[in-house]
Amino acid sequence: MKVTIGIFVVGPTLALLGVIPMIYWGLVSWVDIGLLFGLLAITGLGITVGYHRYFTHGSFKAPCPVKIALAIMGSYALEGSINQWVADHRKHHKFSDDRRPAFTSGGSEPPARPSARVSSSPTWDGSSPKSRPPWTRYAPDIRDDKDLQRINNAFPSSSS
Repeated sequence: MKVTIGIFVVGPTLALLGVIPMIYWGLVSWVDIGLLFGLLAITGLGITVGYHRYFTHGSFKAPCPVKIALAIMGSYALEGSINQWVADHRKHHKFSDDRRPAFTSGGSEPPARPSARVSSSPTWDGSSPKSRPPWTRYAPDIRDDKDLQRINNAFPSSSS
């Protein structure tokens, strides 16, 4: 997982350094820049509006085509399958107001965590997939939705 995180942190930085000369030599067009920002908007909305607000918290109601579009858009961000992302985030919120660190079984009164954002997702704290919450426990509504399971099963290396 740490290698994957490293690729996603270092990779874009190296890509930017490679693109700067391409812009200078005129090898990047306005279409390329438009596609970049368009796809950033699609994946950003997929994660923030779709995976987070709609699927994790159920903040609003959406018709089936919108639900499917949000799930696909969130998958494009490559932050995990919808099953695992929603389960991880729901477990995070279960413990975010607790005095125990997220993703632990607790113990006797450890000191309060300085920020819930530090360990908001196992994807970013480097924990192994074995320590992740089972999506059947934290996301039964996602598990029971046939449309979302088709999208989940199409996610690369989705074993959930």
